[in-house]
Amino acid sequence: LVNIVTAVNVGSKDENELTNGFTHLLEHLILFRGTEKRSGEEILKEMRSHGAYFNGHTGRDVTTFEISIPSKFFNFALEIHKEMLFNLKITEKGLKEEKEIILKEINSYFDDPEQYGQKLMYEQLFKGHPYSFPIYGNKENIKRVTVEEIYSFYKNYFTPSNCALCVVGDIDKDYAIEKIREIFENIPSREVKHQEIMPSKPLSKTVKSIVYKDIEQAYIIIGIRAPCFEDDEQISMYILTKIIGSGFNPRLWRAFEKRGRIIHNIKMFYIPYKYCGVVTLIITLPSKRVKTAERIIRKVLKGARSSRYSKDEYMLRENYYLPVLDELESAKNQAKIEQYAGFEIGLNIAMAVSKFLILRKNKTNESFIEKINKVNPTDLRKVASKYLYQDRYSIVIIKPENEKK
Repeated sequence: LVNIVTAVNVGSKDENELTNGFTHLLEHLILFRGTEKRSGEEILKEMRSHGAYFNGHTGRDVTTFEISIPSKFFNFALEIHKEMLFNLKITEKGLKEEKEIILKEINSYFDDPEQYGQKLMYEQLFKGHPYSFPIYGNKENIKRVTVEEIYSFYKNYFTPSNCALCVVGDIDKDYAIEKIREIFENIPSREVKHQEIMPSKPLSKTVKSIVYKDIEQAYIIIGIRAPCFEDDEQISMYILTKIIGSGFNPRLWRAFEKRGRIIHNIKMFYIPYKYCGVVTLIITLPSKRVKTAERIIRKVLKGARSSRYSKDEYMLRENYYLPVLDELESAKNQAKIEQYAGFEIGLNIAMAVSKFLILRKNKTNESFIEKINKVNPTDLRKVASKYLYQDRYSIVIIKPENEKK
């Protein structure tokens, strides 16, 4: 196989209250609605006849388009990739049909407690900043947008100077470079007008909202500001997130088990965006346990700044009497396993590299694994003190509708 990914420097960060949803709509139009040469049905037929997988993903910072195909069809993949990205044809009929599809998608997100809760959490955490906009978009914007408006948005951002292309797979490097130049070099390129994005103001205190939906269990969704992409503390936060809520036997799970396993499930993940990172915690549980769970969560998060993380930090006599979990070493090993597993999937590598080429600020030769190896307990306490200890969380609690008073 050969995998081709193009990352475009456009996402919900480039939208405003009147254009939120345009990037997601464009992703759909590019994938399914055809070009100046071929209809969407013809492109789908061509892709299937060549055994290709193709898809796209809209993000807050970057939107990606990918093709995975047998390497003998590399030239075809490059040609059609170029055609779809830079020769989009938008018709009234195609736009209307894609609007209907996206509006159904948005309704499904509103019905999903996790998706809806994260939407509200981001709105609270980034009030007044483009990161507060949902990636899938605003329904009213989608309904009213015209062919002229969406085409203008497309022409501003979809130009080679605003893109990064990555090829990974069973292909000769020199041949690939030659074909990329041959196929892509004649596309007119222009300067892109990105709106100026100012740093968002951090929360001065915790903001909490409670909503009710037709569900059987409760949800606690917590958002916490974290280091941005390529920040010196990015890897430390990545490791700390594993120790607290997403790795092997994490602290939060152990803390809840001491109370008799009062929750159903925990998810915790960290996303480093270009302008600010976010740690998200999602917990499902019986509604009557919400207050207890909140107290436990705050205690674990605040306690992270004064904790010991490595076996080396425990006195010898403590080690002698009690087994000590080396949380730091465990989390590092998990992070390395994930990284190496990602190296085995060409499409994942291509997506990661293309995004990196768009988002990177500093050129460094230090690998991700080398950065992981350098993290020490002091780094973890420092990042915990800076981001987790301060009571500045965005909290959304979703409860069953029948409990609404």
